[in-house]
Order: sequence, then structure tokens, then C-alpha cells
Amino acid sequence: MSGGDIDTRSDIYALGVLLYELVTGHVPFEKEELLQAGLDEMRRLIREQEPVKPSTRLSALSAADLTTVAKHQRTEPPKLLHQVRGDLDWIVMKYLAKDRNRRYETANGLAMELSRFLNSEPILARPPSNVYRLQKAWRRNHKAFTAATLTAVVLVAATGISAWEAVRATRAETLAKQRLTESEAISKLLREVFQSPDPSRNGHDITVAETLSAAAKKLETDLADQPARRANLQATLAATCAALGLDREAIPLWEKVRDYYLAAFGPKHTNTLMAMHNLGISYHAVGRQDEAIKLGKEVLALRGELSGPEHPDTLKAMNKLADYYESTGRRDEALKLREEVLALCRKVSSPEHREMLHAMQGLASSYYEAGRRDEALKLREEVLALYRRVCGSDDPDTLSAMNNLALSYAEVGRRDEALKLQEEVLALYRKTSGLEHPSPLIS
Repeated sequence: MSGGDIDTRSDIYALGVLLYELVTGHVPFEKEELLQAGLDEMRRLIREQEPVKPSTRLSALSAADLTTVAKHQRTEPPKLLHQVRGDLDWIVMKYLAKDRNRRYETANGLAMELSRFLNSEPILARPPSNVYRLQKAWRRNHKAFTAATLTAVVLVAATGISAWEAVRATRAETLAKQRLTESEAISKLLREVFQSPDPSRNGHDITVAETLSAAAKKLETDLADQPARRANLQATLAATCAALGLDREAIPLWEKVRDYYLAAFGPKHTNTLMAMHNLGISYHAVGRQDEAIKLGKEVLALRGELSGPEHPDTLKAMNKLADYYESTGRRDEALKLREEVLALCRKVSSPEHREMLHAMQGLASSYYEAGRRDEALKLREEVLALYRRVCGSDDPDTLSAMNNLALSYAEVGRRDEALKLQEEVLALYRKTSGLEHPSPLIS
């Protein structure tokens, strides 16, 4: 329309649009945006605006859309992103270059470029740096490269391996002795606890809670002069109590573990933060929500400062704080935090990462509490399918996801589906945990 001559490079551009859509499931420019722009603005956008790279477009898709595109390519989302990022990005963008002199000149040249890509040879679309050429040569001849590299490594390592082995042997011996001493202390403690029931009672009547309580008291006396070992064993006992639903018994143990690590290593040490995080969970479980929120804020601030906002431990702390907010009726704060968590998870994790699933589950709960029932139901269906695939049907998180989806089904009147799910949850829970465990799933 500008009066310029037309040649085969216009067809190359059209083929580029087709390849872009095959790779990403979308055309380079959003259809809705072009249709709304009008003819003149449409021409300007196509002429002047650079489309985003295919890998960037894929990264911006929702988890469901990315999974659909990957399925069409007969692969998984993380693998698809890896395959597209790099050479295929360069090839597609060369197709779509605004300056036609930068495009492939013929369809044959284009076909040869794709053949080079499929054979792991250097492509013309990418600047041919030495590092890039070396990478491509390695992919084509990786067996020879591997053999040569191993030979070089062996020759270099041989000069220092004797000294290194000596140091390693000394360290291993020290560590082995330390672990043996630790194991003996644990065995002795447990043996004495289980062999010393109250003489006034039948040993069969002693409960697990009482046994763990006796073990905790014994730690205080037997390891009074070994605070580090005592803290490690107290953490083990606390985690055991919490796993059994005995959070009231776990709290004093977590408090002692936290206090020890806080005094020994400071607030930013990983052990200190672990103890604070778990203590907050137990506070939350027994209804001490103000303490849980206070501790959750501290952990989140320290995690963010120590590891950054996108670290899995930081995201986990955000999720827990949102739980605490939800329990106290601070639903707007919980919802805002959960949306932030899920956005960060989608930025740094695959759709099947466990922390991503927790974030989706939490946001669905916030939607449900906010009265956004349809959004909650849709997200719960999606997250249950992922939990079943990633964790299996009898995983506690899967059971929780099933129970939550049943609640959503009942809320919208799909009672047969709700009943079927709840019956399945109950059967699986009887199989894995028994009905004595104090879980909301069997209430």
C-alpha cells in the first residue's frame, strides 16, 4: 500500500506469523487489539511495534493455557519453554523482522535454517559467538567432548586428589563419630522412655502424648550440658507432636528450640526461622491467632530480607501469614497476600511445583470466603487435578483439596458430586490416618 515492490520476503513474514502461532498458540499481535484499532492503526502497529519473543509469550500464559499449548506440542510446560527459548526465538523473530532485508530471503533458506535448528547446528539468525559455536559443537558431538573433558578432569584432579582425600577422610571420620554419638543418645533416650511407664499404671494405657511429654522432660535433665543436641532433639519431638495433631504439646518445645537458636545464631539463621515458622503454625492450630500473626509477620520480613521475595521459603511464609489473616476475619488482607503469592509463584515455578499448588489452594479459599464462589470452584477443580497428578490421591494435601472442592460443589448445588467426593475423602483418610487424628477433614 506504500507503493513499494513486493517479493518473497513478504511470504516469509506470513510464514513467520504461522510458525509463531504453532509455537505459542497465539498470533504475534493480539487479535482483539488489532480489531479494535481500526485499519490505519492496525497497519501502524504491525509496521512499528515489535512482537514479544515466543518464549516471553509462553511465560506470560496462564498455567492452564501453557499446559494446553505444551500438550499440543506433546511435551511438558517447563520443557517447552526450554526448547523455545534461544534458537527458536531467534529464528521466529528473524521471520518477523520489520526490515525485510533482515528476513530470510527464500523459503529454501528458511527450511535450511529450521533443519540446522533440528540438528543442533549453529543457526544464521543468532550472532555466531565462539561460546555459541562451542555449545552447538558439543551437542552434535557430545560423546567425544564428554570423553575429552573427562580425560582432562582426571589429569588435573590427579595432582591434588591425595591431599583432598586425606582431608575428606578426617572430616568424614569426625562427622561419623558425631552422628554415632547422636544416634546413641537418641536410642538411649527412647529406650529409657518406653521402658519406664508409670508403675501405678499398665504400660499399655500410656498414651503417645504422655510418652512424648516424658521424652521432653528427660531431655531437659539428661542433656542439660549439651544445649545444641538438646535443641535438635526438641525440634524432632515438636515436629512429631505437630504431625500427630498434638500442637499444644508441640508449642513449648518449639519455643525452647526458637529461644536456643535465637541466642546462638541470631534471628536470620535458617534454624531460627524454621523454629519460628513452625511455632507460628502450632499457635495457629490451637487458636492463638494474635501470636501466630505477630510471628508470621516477623518470619516474612526476615525471609524476604535474607532470601528475597521470590524464594520458596519467603513464599511459604506469605502463604502462612495469609492463613492467619483468614482465621481472624481479615479476609481482604488475606486475599491480597494470596494473589501476590500466586503471581510470584507463577513467575518462578512450574505449574506442578508444590508451593504453586499451595498458593492456588489458598487463593481459592480466599475467593470462597469472599463470596466469589465460581472463581473458587474453578480454581479448586484445577488444583485438585494437579495435586492428584503430582502428589497422588492419598496425599494429605490432595485430601484437603478434595474436601475443599466438595464444599464448593455443595455451595453451588452440585450435591451429588459433593457427596461422592466427601465419601472418597473419608475412605482415603481412614486408610492413611485413622479417625482419631484431630483433622478438620473428618469433622
